[in-house]
Amino acid sequence: MNSCPVIIFIKGTPQNPKCGFTRTLLQILKDHNVEFTYYDIIDDEYMRYWLREYGNWPTYPQVFVNGKFVGGLDIIKESVAKGEFSNQIPSSAKT
Repeated sequence: MNSCPVIIFIKGTPQNPKCGFTRTLLQILKDHNVEFTYYDIIDDEYMRYWLREYGNWPTYPQVFVNGKFVGGLDIIKESVAKGEFSNQIPSSAKT
């Protein structure tokens, strides 16, 4: 979780997203020039269960910044709408 500033847990990959929510999140990150690492949770039932408990969030995608859960897509979209999203991303994760 702490290996990189921004890690996203998604369905699929950035090159081949497997759901619309993942695709939307990837576009938001691209629009804000955010570098990230990802983990495809589709084939890892244990990780899907563990993340739901760890972040207390039932759906995917999930975004973590500096090891802290910052939200699912709804929260990220709200943060963008309020103009707060960029402030949540460390400068080391911006291109």
